[in-house]
Amino acid sequence: MRDDAGKKVSFAHVVRELVRKKQPFVLENRPLKWLYGLKNYGDIPAWINPADGDPYDVLVPGYDRRLPFNKPMVATSIIGVLWLENCNHKLAVRTDAPGFDGNLALKQISDYAHNYQKRVKVKGEWVFYDCAVGLIEPESLALRKKRAGKSHAPPPRNARARAKP
Repeated sequence: MRDDAGKKVSFAHVVRELVRKKQPFVLENRPLKWLYGLKNYGDIPAWINPADGDPYDVLVPGYDRRLPFNKPMVATSIIGVLWLENCNHKLAVRTDAPGFDGNLALKQISDYAHNYQKRVKVKGEWVFYDCAVGLIEPESLALRKKRAGKSHAPPPRNARARAKP
C-alpha cells in the first residue's frame, strides 16, 4: 500500500501527480446505463475527493471494448476533465492498453459529458489538458471563478510547467 493511500487530496494534486507518481487506478464493472456513453470508468482508491468523500473518478475513453476490471492500471497521460460545479470532477486519462482510438475518445467524452450532466442535473464543462501548460481554460470561466480559493480548484494554467520534476 502506498504512503498516501486513502488520503483526501486536492484535485490539483491529482492532476499534478497521477502520471508522475504512476498512481494506480482501477476500472469498475458498472452497468452500461451508469457509464453514460463510455465503456471504461473507475477510480483512484488511494486519493479521496473532498467533494464527495469517495475516491477520485477516472474515465478511460477511446476503446470500443471494456478493459479489465479490478486490475490496477496506470495513466500514461491526462486527456482532460469534466469540470463540475459540485467539484466531483471526472478525469479522463489514457493508458497503455492497445486499441486506443482518438476519434472514438472524443465522441465518448462528448456523450459522457452530455449524458452525465443531464441525468445528474449538475452543470459542468469539458476542459482539455495540455501537458506543457496544464488544464486549458474553458471558454466560460464561471465555474473556476466560483470555486477560486477552494482546495480542489484547478491548478493555474502553467502549474504543470512549474511543477518540480
